Amino acid sequence: MVMARMRSGFAVIGDTQHLPGYSLLLCEHAAVNHLTDLPLQQRVHFLLDLSLSTYPPDERNDLKHRYDDAVHGELRSRIVRELKGLMREAYRGPNASEHP
Repeated sequence: MVMARMRSGFAVIGDTQHLPGYSLLLCEHAAVNHLTDLPLQQRVHFLLDLSLSTYPPDERNDLKHRYDDAVHGELRSRIVRELKGLMREAYRGPNASEHP
C-alpha cells in the first residue's frame, strides 16, 4: 500500500485504519528493526522524511482536538490499563525491580 518512495524508505498507508489516515514510514532496508540500527547519516535522512509526514501545527494545535476527559477519559483509562499490563509483562525479566 505504498503511497510514495521517499529518500530513506516508503510511505505506506496502514493496513488497518484505527486512526483515519494512519500511515507509516518503512525503512528501505528490511533488516532494520530499530532507528539505532541505521548509520547516523541514514538515521538523519529517515527522521527528516518522517517529519515531512507529521500533522501541520495548525491542525495539530487546533482546539477541536484538545483532550477532554468527558470525551476521551474512558478511552484513556482503557489505554492505561492495557499499557500497565504490557509493562508488567515486559518488565517481568531479571531486572524488573529497576523499572517503574
